[in-house]
Amino acid sequence: MAWNNLDLECALAAEAIVTPLRDKITQQEMEKLCADSTAVLVEYGTYAFFLYLQARSVKGQKKQKESAPYGIQEQTFKLLSRQLGLAASPGGEEPWGSMIAKIANLSEDLNRLLLAKALITRTLDYTRYHAKTLPKKLSQNAPEG
Repeated sequence: MAWNNLDLECALAAEAIVTPLRDKITQQEMEKLCADSTAVLVEYGTYAFFLYLQARSVKGQKKQKESAPYGIQEQTFKLLSRQLGLAASPGGEEPWGSMIAKIANLSEDLNRLLLAKALITRTLDYTRYHAKTLPKKLSQNAPEG
């Protein structure tokens, strides 16, 4: 049986969240989004966490897939898919209904649910650290997202 370094997996997911957003979001905005997302996860659970990010990624976004909430949602779901065996759809893009059904199924096994929350929390912590590398202010030439 191969062992995965889950801490490294969380760090890689965090890097994948922040890297495409370098010119689209400020350090403060990303830190606030991570703090708010962590609060929803801790207080209400994984289902509410993904639902919160889905609502945030749709709200006022012209290009949803380029938004920070979408990046967090996508990368944390991919992490859970790899580590907890949530089967991804063949096309790579996970339809929202299928994604949320798989997240809801995590509640059937308490150990998997607790591991999922721990992985997401660690990923959000690392995302906050990666956010320290983001600009404090966006330049005037930066594309809007």
